[in-house]
Parts: sequence; structure tokens; C-alpha cells
Amino acid sequence: MRADDGGVAKALRLPAGFSAALYAQHPLFGNPVAIEVDAHGRVLVAEQYRFNHGTEENRTSGFLLDDDLQVQTTDDRLAMFRKWSARYPGGMDWFTKVSDQIRVLSDTDGDGIADHATVLAGFNEPLDGLNAGVLAIGDDVWAACIPNLWRLRDHDGDGVAEDRVKVHSGFGVRASFLGHDLHALTLGMDGRLYMSIGDRGFHVVTREGTTLHEPDNGAVLRCDLDGSHLEVIHHGLRNPQGLAFDAYGNLFAGDNNCDKGDKSRLIAIVDGGDSAWRMPYQSLATPVSGGPWMAEELWSTESPLSPQWAVPAVGYIGAGPSGLRYSAVGAWPESLRNRFFHMNFTGNSGIITFTAVPQGAGFRIDEYQDFLTPLNVSDCAFGYDGRLYVANYTGNPFNHDIGGRLYAVTAAATPATEIAALKDLAAKDFTALPAARLLALLDHPDQRIRLRAQFALAAGPAEHQRLLAVLAADQAASLICRLHAAWGLWMVARHDATALVPLRQLATDHDAQVRANALRVLADLADQGVAAGFLAALDDPSPRAVFFAAEGLGRCRIPGASTALLALVRRNAGVDRFIQHAAVLALARLADPAAVMAVAADPAPAVRLAVVLTLRRWGDARVAGFLADADDRIVLEAARAIHEVRIADAYPALAAAGDRAAHASAPFRDALQRRVLASARRLADRRGAEALVRVITDPTAAAGVRAGACALLAQWHEPVNRDPITGAWWPLPAGDLAIARAALAGQGDALFAAPLADTWASTFTMLGALGVALPPAGPLRIAHDLAVPAGTRIAAFKYLTMTAPAAAADLAQAFLAQAVPELQSAALSYVKSADKRTAVGLFAKLLGNAATPLSVQQTCLDELAALAAAGEPAA
Repeated sequence: MRADDGGVAKALRLPAGFSAALYAQHPLFGNPVAIEVDAHGRVLVAEQYRFNHGTEENRTSGFLLDDDLQVQTTDDRLAMFRKWSARYPGGMDWFTKVSDQIRVLSDTDGDGIADHATVLAGFNEPLDGLNAGVLAIGDDVWAACIPNLWRLRDHDGDGVAEDRVKVHSGFGVRASFLGHDLHALTLGMDGRLYMSIGDRGFHVVTREGTTLHEPDNGAVLRCDLDGSHLEVIHHGLRNPQGLAFDAYGNLFAGDNNCDKGDKSRLIAIVDGGDSAWRMPYQSLATPVSGGPWMAEELWSTESPLSPQWAVPAVGYIGAGPSGLRYSAVGAWPESLRNRFFHMNFTGNSGIITFTAVPQGAGFRIDEYQDFLTPLNVSDCAFGYDGRLYVANYTGNPFNHDIGGRLYAVTAAATPATEIAALKDLAAKDFTALPAARLLALLDHPDQRIRLRAQFALAAGPAEHQRLLAVLAADQAASLICRLHAAWGLWMVARHDATALVPLRQLATDHDAQVRANALRVLADLADQGVAAGFLAALDDPSPRAVFFAAEGLGRCRIPGASTALLALVRRNAGVDRFIQHAAVLALARLADPAAVMAVAADPAPAVRLAVVLTLRRWGDARVAGFLADADDRIVLEAARAIHEVRIADAYPALAAAGDRAAHASAPFRDALQRRVLASARRLADRRGAEALVRVITDPTAAAGVRAGACALLAQWHEPVNRDPITGAWWPLPAGDLAIARAALAGQGDALFAAPLADTWASTFTMLGALGVALPPAGPLRIAHDLAVPAGTRIAAFKYLTMTAPAAAADLAQAFLAQAVPELQSAALSYVKSADKRTAVGLFAKLLGNAATPLSVQQTCLDELAALAAAGEPAA
């Protein structure tokens, strides 16, 4: 009997000809984060139960934040949990009570409904969770559960893994936000395992002894299936929940927004790419919530402040990306084949489908449309039975709810014979198929079948390699066949250099996709034998071919190639950001400072920008020379490089760049001034303090920048732990209070000029923090001015309570006589602290007056309660 789902399936909106039916629901399984369908038709579910129940975050456990910003390894995170264990029920036992797990669902009677479940493996160590990725490759099941990447194997077929191998450990350095996990396990065209990690970061020692250390940002990584050669491909991601390759070998991720007004993005994953996110941005509240991510719109594809050192997003996708699939599958309607299926976790947004079409060396989103709504979807996976399995997360993880459903979506028009043929083929042992059959399967509509055939050919005898080379060069063969043949040679060439020869020939093929992929492969293999080919391909009419040619020059460290790359930069003129990225990355890898600095004064802004971006990658202080450039974008990128890369030798130059920053155009001025001021505070000398005061008294500076300068000066004499720009833990020692006070000497009139009224409140706070006493007449004038906002008048009042108590007492009485609740509350609080007995009488009088605003009455009650608790008899 089919279980009842409350009518959810019937209410789903799907394209014409599609229907959805319940496949499984709780209690057979629960809390699905990711799903996979193996070649035998079993559905593997990555279940999470440790959300805020053993796997903790710094959002709902705010007391972790300062420590979390400092941890560098998973051992540090464990020490952090031990430090704060008393805040959790049961102490450290809290971190092992509940297990995440991989569950295997089966339909044993063939009625289309799961009726059997086993737990393949569970994870409940103190650092475990969340369990967020699962992938079946042959007899192995790969699981992504922080801090480990697992390879699991069930030898006896009982649904429980006897072999549990930690392939890599060290993911999830930080608590960060729940859900920002290790996930999106994906098999690449090169036979390697790809995965993504959210901004919980990682500190992993590879099999080869290399330490991969990025504790504050998300990334995409890959390794061989034996665990060797783990490497980072793309950096600077927030929470890339899904990875998917298209039919042409291009890898994409859906990255989440930070819920502060930005948008979720489709990211093209490229070698050496960076998407600009850093974990500390999330918790930075001032001067702009979200730090530069929001203040400078680092996420935007349209903003003039878009970071030139990053690779721009392809476009925007939904809200709360929770998975990404590509429908290069068999037994599926042609009209919806070879498209991305994107899951939106937010607000029952369901599944969106779209294509990513070439645009220059990058891509753009096209044909964006709903596929399934409304449903809270955490993931989906294509089966070999003509079904799309959809995971519905039904509970609220913050409430520790347990639930979940799986739906099977089918197209009525799919022939039963096509489904049966695909199921039969998926169950076969491809290593036992003859070469001719494997070659034919490279043209199969299902990418999974094509890849299995490709892998079998690549692992076969030398004759198979010859056949791959012949097929790759065959102009009459389909493009898909030729690409898979080239990718098979890619796999062979990693251990047999003879496979490079046919790949080199493909670099000049008549088909642009073949050329681009051949160059991609040769670049990845760092083939020194194709240096001339890489140089020639910089003039290829295909932007993708140019992109990979530039990448190849850098990866191969081709001597003298810098000149050709700089010529490419000049031709590109900053138009194609993907070309710019590939060229700059190659220049950085070539490490030829003489060639790069030879064009530092080039008249072309794009060339000078490339120099700045290359110096950034080197961490070279010569980038300071561009703080005086005529192009505002170049100046900003130089300032960003100095501050964010922490090029200490360039701090004085940045701190001294106030005049250039002040004369920058509006889109760039604020971002420049913030970094100038941050460097001024970091140096903490006389010139730095004076630079802060100049901005505070500059009416042309934005109010937010002036307020930020006030905040920096207010903390001048105190140690500061977090960077004001990025929010990163970057401790500063206290500065000399006398220097700050000296910089303010004689500035009273300038500080309170009328054009600066929007930062008077910040100025009063700063002066009070530094103990700078101005004549009370000026602050009193502002405090009494009915045209001044209440918040500013209160700031003036609080300043006077510290510097002129007698004037403040008179002002308090004046505030109490005004029908402005905020003023009355501020005055009441002061009166209470100044004269408790008088305050009690005044509170009682105000409570007895029906005209007293409710907010003031509440303040009176609060103050009386506080006095009584302190033992004041009259209260």
C-alpha cells in the first residue's frame, strides 16, 4: 500500500507529462541532506541528526565566535568545544550522543516504493558532522562527513559497511555556520573525485606531505580515487552545496548567499579561481554588516567594485542552493536533457532548471525555468530507471525535527523499453565488455554510461589507448565521442606519456570544443612538449581555447611566455574576466618579475591592472607604487592587495594615500578610504592619527567612512582583535593615547561643523572614549537643538556626563521635560546613577503620570527593579 504524504505529491507543479509519487518517508529514513542512486537502483541517503546536537555553529552558539575566528586546525576546534563544554547539556557527552549516518533504501518487491533500509555507516565523534555528501563508484560508497572524507565498502551485501577508510581528514576547521560542510562528491571526466567544502575551511595534510591550509573559506578540491594528489582547484566560496559537470567537461557550483541582501550565484569552477568570500565577513556587523562582501558588492556581477582579483559569477540562481545536477542522462525526455537542475532550499522553492551557454571564455545562464514547486528540496538524483529522485527535508533542523520524504518524478512519455535497456546496461561489469562495445557506448545519451565506458577503455591494454586516439581524431565521429576519447587519453597520459602525442594533435583540431578540451588536458598535465602550441593558441578564435592556452603556459612555466601573456592582456582590454584571470594566474606562476615590472607604467589600464593582480599573488610590496595610479580601479586593487594579503612593507604607503583616496570617484572612494584608515590605525603613529582626524572632519567623505574613522580612533588606546575591513582575527596592540589626543587638539569647531551632523554622535562617542574634554558650550548647543536627531542629542548628553557632570545634570532635567521618550529614558538612566534616592522619587512620579510614554514607564520599572535588587531601601 502506498503511504500517505498528505497530498503533497498531488499539489506539486511539474512540466506537462511529468508526475511525482512518494518513494519513501520517515520513519524508513530521515533528514536527507544529499542522495545518490547507485547502479543497482538503491538510493543512498546522507542523513543528518547532529545539527546543533553535537555539530555546533557560531551563530546559535555566539560565545564560540571569537575562538572560532582563531582556530586553525580541527584539533583547535576540538579544544574550543572542550573549553566551552559546560555550556552544553552533559558536557563533552553532548558531542557524541547523536549520529549522522548513510542509509541505504531499497525497493525489494519492485512496486516503485522503498520497503527496506539499512544503515551503511554512522558518524558520532566529537568533530563529526554534518554528513552532507554521498557518491557510489563501483563497489565503493564515498561519504563526506566533516572532518573526514570516507570510503566505505559493504563486502557481504548486508547493507552495512565492513570497511571504513578515512581517505582524508582535516576538513571543517571552524564551526562557522551549520550546513557549510564537506559535500557535493562528484566524479570528474578525468577519473578523479571532486568535492566542495563550505567556509568551515580545512587543514589537510596530503598523502604527498603537502599541507592544504585555508581555515576561513570554502573551496573545490579533487583527488585520485586512491586518495593521492589531493589539491585545491577553486577558492573563496561560501557554501557550494552542489557540483556538476556539463557535457563538455566544464564544472559548476551553486554557491549560497549570506542572507544580507546578496544573491546566490552559479560559479564556473576554474583552476586557481577565487570567488572572494571569506568566513569572517559573515559576523562583521560594523561599519557595514557583511564587511566588504556587502559594502563593496564582492558578490555582484554588475558592480563597478567587483573584485578584479576574483572570477565573476556566471549569474544568479534562486535562494539557498542545496544541490546541483546535470541531466545528461538516459531514459529522460530530450527536451529536459543536458540541463542543470538546481535545488533551492529556501521557502519551498523546489527545483529550477537552466542551461549555461558560452559567453567569451566564461558562461551565462539561459532558459531559466521552474521544474518542480512547491517543495523544500535538499537534493535530487537521477536513477537508471527513468526517475528523478527528489529529497524533501520536512523538518526544522534548528528544532531537532526528524522527518523527510523522497519523491520519484517520472515522464509518462519515456518508453519502458528505454528504461529497461538503461537499467540492464547500468548493472553490467564494464571491464568485461569488448572494446568495440565500449567505444560505441561513448556516444550513449547517459553521461554516467559514457564515463564508465571511458574509464574501462583508459584502464585497458595498449590497444584500447590506440583506439581512443583514433576515435579522438576521427572528424566523422560525434563531438561527445571525441571528447570522451580525449578525456580517456587524459587519464592514460597521467601515467603514460605516449598518450600525449595524440592529445597534442587535437590542440589544432577544426572543432573549437575539441581544441579547448585538448588544451585543458595538456595544461592540466603540464605538458612541456606543447609550449609552442600553447603560445600559438593565444590567438585561437575560441575564447575557451585561449583560456586554457594561457593556463597551460603558466602550469608549464614556459620561459619567456610573459611577453605573450601581457600581449593577450592588452588585446583583451579587461573585457573578458576569465581571460584576465587565466593570464594573471599564468604570469604569477611564471614568476618573472622583470617582465612584469617592465610594463608597470604601460599606457593601457588593463596591463597595469594585470601587473597589480600579479603582484598581489606574489605578495610583493611593489604594488604600493600603484596607489598613485590615475585609474581608480587600479588604485583600489592595489589597496585591496596590500590590506587583504597583508603586505606589511606596503602599509606606510597605504596609510599615506589619504589624498589619493579622497579624490577617487564615488564608486571607489569609500572602499579606498576604509583601507587607508585601517592601515593608519595599524601603524598607530602621529601621521596615522592625523589621517583619521582629517577624514572625520572631511564633509566630502561618506558618513559611514567618517563613522568608521571615529570608531578606529576611539579604540586607538586599546588592543583590537578583529580587522575592521574583513572581520578576520588580526590583533593590534594598543596605541599611544597621547598621540590620539594630540591629533584632536584644536579640532573642536571642525569636528562639529554643520555638514558633519550625520556623524556627530560617533564623534561624541570617540571623544568620550579618549577622554578628550571640549568646552561644554558646543555639546550643550547640539543637545538642546530640537532639530537634531534624538540619538545625536543623547550622544552629546552621555559625553557631557563624562566631561561636564554639572552641565549634564541640568540637561537631564531639560530632557525629562520634553515629550521625547528616548531623551527621557536617557535622562532617567543618568539620574539613577547620579542620585539614587532622588531617582526613586522621580521614577514614582513619572509612573503616576498617565501622560508618561509607555517606553519611559518601562524604563522607570526597569530602573526601580535594578535599584531594589541592589538593596536600595527606598526602591
